[in-house]
Amino acid sequence: IVSQIVAMTEKGGAAEQKELSGEARAKAQPAIPVFREENIVLGQKLPDKRSAIDACADILVGGGYVDESYRQDMIVRCDDVSVYLGNGIALPHGLSDSRDKIKTSGICFIQVPEGVDFDGDTAYLVIGVAGRGEEHMDILGKIANTLIAWARHGEGSHVDRETGLSRIDLDNDRDRRRAQRARAAMERERQEGRA
Repeated sequence: IVSQIVAMTEKGGAAEQKELSGEARAKAQPAIPVFREENIVLGQKLPDKRSAIDACADILVGGGYVDESYRQDMIVRCDDVSVYLGNGIALPHGLSDSRDKIKTSGICFIQVPEGVDFDGDTAYLVIGVAGRGEEHMDILGKIANTLIAWARHGEGSHVDRETGLSRIDLDNDRDRRRAQRARAAMERERQEGRA
């Protein structure tokens, strides 16, 4: 599922870099990709949701995506509204007024095989997100749509509770067909909603 989410953020939207001109190009720092391989951390043991949020913030801050103050916004968001999505997945992110603390859009994935408690729900995959400007909602929406599709049309949770690894293999024909059916069903639902 990680590769599918990464592919979605890299195509036509969140990860595309805008063309800069003149003085802005001279001042611009080299573009940081929304996702880098080092943004995946496997086999973590995290005692609580605060530790999970801190681990995401460490990756986002260390990768140059956000200012250190974004960490507190992630904590406030989680305290205000649950960032647990269901199916063993939590999605910590900042507040709507965190935009000035985000240098560039970024995403990270932390696998927690033993799970981490998010107010009574157990997350095995924690996805940290920082989206610059309008990209924030775009990234969250793409992640949510991918996860909803697998939850609706997959065989229950796609996260193996023992290993914390995704059971989805898009190189496997069955999983690829399931993903295609899920996308088609979501498109039908979207079209019916407009009718």
